[in-house]
Amino acid sequence: MQAHWDDQFEGAARRAVQSVIDLDAPERECPACAARFAAGPTKCPDCGLFIGG
Repeated sequence: MQAHWDDQFEGAARRAVQSVIDLDAPERECPACAARFAAGPTKCPDCGLFIGG
């Protein structure tokens, strides 16, 4: 089943579904656009995706 799931996604989509956001980390990576930014904002400064916090 995992292999079937993995086959459904490519590139950025695969990275997004596999990403885990550590809200306690000093830096975050947006699962939508892969922008890296310092912890603090609840939205990605590049694409505006709500990250949480």
